[in-house]
Amino acid sequence: MISEIDLGAWSDWVFEDFIIEEKNVTGTFRFKLMELSTEAKEFRLYRSQIMPTTGFSEPDSIGKELVDKIGPYQEHVSEYSSILGWTDYETVLEEADYQAQWFADAALYLSEEKKIDIFYSHWHFLDDLNHHHLGHVDPSWSNFKAEERDEHWQIIRKTYEIIDRYIGKIIERMTERDYLIIISDHGNLPVSRQIWLEKFLQDKGFLVRKDNTLPLFTNDDNWSENIDWQKTKVYLRDGVTNDFSIYINAEGATKERIANDLIRELRVWVDEKTNKTPIAIALKKSDAAIFGCWGEDIGDVVIVLEPEYQITSLGEQSDEENKWINSVAGVITASHGQQILTHQTDVSSHLAMFTIMGPKIKRGYMRDPNLGGYIKMVDIVPTLCHILGIVPPSQSQGAIAYDLMIGHEMTRNRTTEEAEKREIDERVIKQRDMHDYDVLQNENYMEILRKMRSDPDKDKNMYNKE
Repeated sequence: MISEIDLGAWSDWVFEDFIIEEKNVTGTFRFKLMELSTEAKEFRLYRSQIMPTTGFSEPDSIGKELVDKIGPYQEHVSEYSSILGWTDYETVLEEADYQAQWFADAALYLSEEKKIDIFYSHWHFLDDLNHHHLGHVDPSWSNFKAEERDEHWQIIRKTYEIIDRYIGKIIERMTERDYLIIISDHGNLPVSRQIWLEKFLQDKGFLVRKDNTLPLFTNDDNWSENIDWQKTKVYLRDGVTNDFSIYINAEGATKERIANDLIRELRVWVDEKTNKTPIAIALKKSDAAIFGCWGEDIGDVVIVLEPEYQITSLGEQSDEENKWINSVAGVITASHGQQILTHQTDVSSHLAMFTIMGPKIKRGYMRDPNLGGYIKMVDIVPTLCHILGIVPPSQSQGAIAYDLMIGHEMTRNRTTEEAEKREIDERVIKQRDMHDYDVLQNENYMEILRKMRSDPDKDKNMYNKE
C-alpha cells in the first residue's frame, strides 16, 4: 500500500525511487481523492508533480536538508490542472498555498539556522492567475461580463490571501535589523486582439519560406529549416511565440534599407476591425536602447504594441475580417511584456510593484514618478547592494534608490543665498550670447541681482550697451 486517503483530502507525501538516465533518483508526490462513487467502483485520483528530493539547489545539500526539515518541495503550481479537468480550483489553491508556505519556512530556516544574509524566492502563481482572470474583473476588456466579475474577484482575493499568509509568517519573525522587499517582475493588462506576425511578414514579402504548406508559426519544429535563407529579408527566432524582436538577414546598406521598409510597414499597419494601429512603436535596435533594449538578445528591429494587443502564433487560424489579426479566445484574458509599459486602466497596470520595509527605510513613502521617475528593474540590485554594504556587480547598470531611505529627499531645500546664486546663474546661461555677458562675468553677481530686484524698471536695461 502506498498511502491511505479520504475523499477530498490529501495523502501524506510519498517518497519513491525512480530510474532516470540510468541513475536512481528519489522523488516525492502526494495524492488527492477528487471523486469516489458510493460503491467505490469509480473514482478520480489526482497526483501532484513528482519532484526530486535533490538536484534543485546549489549546493545540493541545502535542498536535501530543507526537504528533511520542512517537507518536500513542489516546483510546479498552475491553474491548468483545473482548466484541463484534472482537479478543481480549490485544489489548485491548496497546492499554491503549500508552495508559498514552503518558501516562507525555507526563508526562516535558512536565515535563523544557516545565518544567510539574503533570501530570494519567486512565486509565479500570481502570473498564472492574472492571465486567466484579470480580464474578467476589468471592464476595459472587450469580453468583460459584469455578472461574472464577482466570481473571478473571489479567486483573485483567495490568491492574495495566500500571499498575505506567506509574507505574514516572515514578518512575524523579522528582527529590527531585517529588511523585507516585495517585487513583481511585471504587471498585466487585458488583451482583446492578437497579431499574427509571421503571416504579416510573409504576406508583405519580408519573410520567405521554402514550403508554405507547413505551419506558419515559430513553434513549428521545422521553422528554421523551412526559412529560405537565400531569399528571406527578415526572420523570427524559432520556438519564441511572443518575441518583440525582428531580425534582418542582411548587412550594410541593404540591412539599413530593409529596416526602413519594415518599420514603415509596421507603423502604418491598421487593424481593420478596430481601426487602430496595433504597433505603437517600431524602432531600429540602435534607437531602442532608450527603452533598455540592447545586447545580443535584441533583434535588429524592436516593436512595442498598443495596450489591447498581443503577439501570438495563430498557426493556420485567421478570421474573415482581418487575416493578420484575430480576437483573443480561450482562457487567456491578459498579457504582459509586449505592450507600452506605462499604460494603466482603473483596475490593472503593466507597471511592476516595489515595496520595501526595514530600519533605514521611510514609512509610508511613495515616489512620485512625475518628480523622480520610476524605479526600474535594473535599480533593484544596486539598491540591495547599498543596503547590504557591498559593491554592486560590474555588470550592474542601475541606480541606487536613495529616496526610499531616511534622510534622502527628492527635492533640495536651498538657502536664500543658494537660491539667489542659482537665479543669477540661470540669467548668465540665458545671456551667454548677449553683449553683457562679460559684465556678468566680472561684476559681483549678488549685487547685480539685488539692484535688479530693488528697482526692476530702472535697472532692466542696466546691461544693455550700444
